Amino acid sequence: MVPQTGRLRAGRHAGRAAGGWNCHQFHANSEFYADFGHFLVDITVPTSFVVGATGERRSRRENADGTSTHVYEQGDVHDFVWTADPTYVEVTRTFSRRAT
Repeated sequence: MVPQTGRLRAGRHAGRAAGGWNCHQFHANSEFYADFGHFLVDITVPTSFVVGATGERRSRRENADGTSTHVYEQGDVHDFVWTADPTYVEVTRTFSRRAT
């Protein structure tokens, strides 16, 4: 079975005139052909979901309908990827580079 990928692309990204889903077979030798972009993304999910995404979480707001909206931002990347699930556990750590 060949892996499949699906991406929601913004308009005028990777030569596309309009945004939309781009689903295709994964090809390891030609996967990263796109230009770099800057993403500022609002993700609305049920409040119980934990969200992980490319970039830095700028904010999280609770909505009256039982959802929450997470805002992520990242520049100079090919793609924006996110995931959400109510069983995820968020782990926050600070890493420092050791002197070599």
